[in-house]
Amino acid sequence: MRTTPTLHHLLALMLACSTSNATTAQSIGAGANCSAFICNDGELRTWGNNSYGQLGDSTIQAHSTGTPVYGSLSVREVAGGLGHTVALATDSTVWCWGRNDFGALGNGTTDWSTIPVQVTGLDNVVAIAAGDMFSVALRADGTAWAWGQNNYGQLGIGSTGSGSLVPVQVGITDLVAIAAGFGNLLAIASDGTVWGYGLNDRGQLGAGPGAPTICSTPVQALGIDSVVALSSSRYAHTVALCADGSVWTWGYNLFGQLGDGTTTERNTPAPVPGLSNMSAIAQQNGFGHTLAVRNDGTLWAWGYNLKGQLGLGSNNNNILVPTQVTSIADVVAVSCGESHTIALKSDGTAWAWGNNNSGQLGDGTILDKSTPVAVNGICIDDTGVPGLRGNTHALHAYPNPNDGHFALRWTSLPPHASATVHNALGAVVIELSPAQLVGADPIDLSQRPNGTYHIRVSTPSRAIAAPVMIAR
Repeated sequence: MRTTPTLHHLLALMLACSTSNATTAQSIGAGANCSAFICNDGELRTWGNNSYGQLGDSTIQAHSTGTPVYGSLSVREVAGGLGHTVALATDSTVWCWGRNDFGALGNGTTDWSTIPVQVTGLDNVVAIAAGDMFSVALRADGTAWAWGQNNYGQLGIGSTGSGSLVPVQVGITDLVAIAAGFGNLLAIASDGTVWGYGLNDRGQLGAGPGAPTICSTPVQALGIDSVVALSSSRYAHTVALCADGSVWTWGYNLFGQLGDGTTTERNTPAPVPGLSNMSAIAQQNGFGHTLAVRNDGTLWAWGYNLKGQLGLGSNNNNILVPTQVTSIADVVAVSCGESHTIALKSDGTAWAWGNNNSGQLGDGTILDKSTPVAVNGICIDDTGVPGLRGNTHALHAYPNPNDGHFALRWTSLPPHASATVHNALGAVVIELSPAQLVGADPIDLSQRPNGTYHIRVSTPSRAIAAPVMIAR
């Protein structure tokens, strides 16, 4: 009945440029304790926790500002699991990296990877989702494919127990959107109904009081249709956006994440009181918090708030009903990590708040924030317009991070180039000499404070940029 819009399409459609000092992105995503954005040309940058290599930069070092993913992968969508990341490339293939105990990377092994590896046998993919230890992809023909852990039947193959190291087809077809949670898979059928597999111990599949706690065969969420977007959390609650702009929730509710003014869990969908004319829901909902965007660009939040992840300026109370995040406006998309949140504004800038113990807010610090802060870093296109990468993979600072002393390394130095180094506010802090530009002489920023700086190399026809971090 409906092929657009879906949650994933809503995110992928966000394409904007800005001259702001904050980072410019076309799409955002969040894993448990990490974050990501996609530049307008498809470059993916990640930051935050990297214990399993989930940032994909070939290391296991955490970063507090955006860092390019290893290689030249061009991406249009990203999703984060507990310790792995899934990316949909612009050529409709799927790539994964990070933790792989149960085969969530889909490459036929259980080997962890700190760089992107291609998922075996998948093409013509239009959407992706990441659960805790499994992954899902939706193909253009309406079939869904899943791989990884299957202890709750979340792969949708009619059984529990044995998982799969490569994609296997989910039992239901004619699908237009997918979502994944801790141990459950949900999907929207072309008629707007919602179907699910896997763990249902808190009613997160929405199938009513008679449904089993583990569902290896599909069950339908009761009393809801005309669904256009769907989100599942790591803590057993589900959120849906309907075509009329209403938001519906069901499942666990210990922290008020269902937004109905109570802490009573519910095994069937019901509309969230007071929400209308909504245009987007969080790509993934966190440990126990929920966010949604109204069509006027206002952002609304409710649920768990221990780390300030609701963005309301405090962290001492859970919020049981939708409350406006007044410190940010013009929001077009939002995504939740375990206890942090990242939002994309209509000017293309990315903002984050909540837990920041691994640098997942991207502001160059590891301090929690209870109101939105701008994500640091910048992408620049071939004409110098913020928002596009240009050719950052050709330029690197080494070492990075450093103590203020570093040099440039090139894959290929463009002719007739000049270079400057900028601070996080965009101000020029140094103009590089020809010897510094080619990497023959070191660059000395040892008198500058710690933080992220940006090297900008300009030619008559293009601009190239790369980040460098001073961390003593």
